[in-house]
Amino acid sequence: MATSVRDLFLELIAPGNFFGGNKDFTIPLDSQWALFIHDFPSVIQRISEFETTTSTFGGEGNGDWNLSQEKYNALVGGRVHTTYPMGCYFVDSVSVPGESFSLQTADLTNNNGFLEGAVAGKRTDLASRNFTTSFRETDLDFIEGIIRPWIIMASYYGLFAYSNTNLRVKIPRIQVINFSKNRASPRQFTGAGQLNGVNASQQGIISDDRDRPVRKIYNFYGCVPRSIDDKRLSYAPVSDAGSLIRSVGWSFDNMTVQYGV
Repeated sequence: MATSVRDLFLELIAPGNFFGGNKDFTIPLDSQWALFIHDFPSVIQRISEFETTTSTFGGEGNGDWNLSQEKYNALVGGRVHTTYPMGCYFVDSVSVPGESFSLQTADLTNNNGFLEGAVAGKRTDLASRNFTTSFRETDLDFIEGIIRPWIIMASYYGLFAYSNTNLRVKIPRIQVINFSKNRASPRQFTGAGQLNGVNASQQGIISDDRDRPVRKIYNFYGCVPRSIDDKRLSYAPVSDAGSLIRSVGWSFDNMTVQYGV
C-alpha cells in the first residue's frame, strides 16, 4: 500500500497487467481510437436524378455524378469502414461535442442584499452541437464520391423517417471507439523483452490488436452529414498534406457513451 503521494501516484498510473498497478487510472493515448461508420443510404446513388447535368452553354454532361457501382462499393464497403480495429480508413481526426445547459436568473422583487439564484435552462440543442470528422483524400475520393452527394440528397429528402428505408438519408449509428493502451493478457503483450522469464518474441506473444481493450465508445445515432469545408487548390508547394484533409460536419439524433474495460 502506498505511503506517500508519490508512491500513490505511481501505483495508480502503473499498468496493472505487469507492474501491479490499477489499470483503470492509466493515462491513455489520444491516438488510440477508431471511427466506425455503419451503413450508407442507397439514395446517394440517385444523385444524377436530382442534380442537373445540363450545361448552361448547351450539351449534356457526360457521366456527371456517375460513380460506377464498383467504385461506389469500394468507397462504402466494410473493408474500409468497419474492419476491426482499424475502422474508417479515410478518417484523420474527430471532434466530439461537449455538453452544456444555459443558466437563468431567478428574479426576486425587492431582493435588496439577497443574491438572485440561478436556475437551469435548456440544454444545447442538437443543431448547435458540433460533431465533425476530417477525412483524408485519396485517388478515389470518399468526400466527393460519397459525402457530397449524401449531403445534397439529404437536403432534397429532408430528415424524415420514411417508411420506405430506401428513401432514408440517416444511418443508424456512427461509433468513435477509444482503446486502452493496457494489455489484458500475455497474448497481447507487445514488443521485445522478458515475460515470465521467457523472451516474448520466442513465445510468439505478439500484440493482437483485434483483442485490445476498449475503454469507451461514443455512439452517435441517426447520423447524416450536413457540411463539407471548402477546398483550395494551389500550385505553390506545400509542406504537409493539410490540403488533402477535408472537414465534415454531422447532424445526429442522439449521442451516448458506452464504457469498456
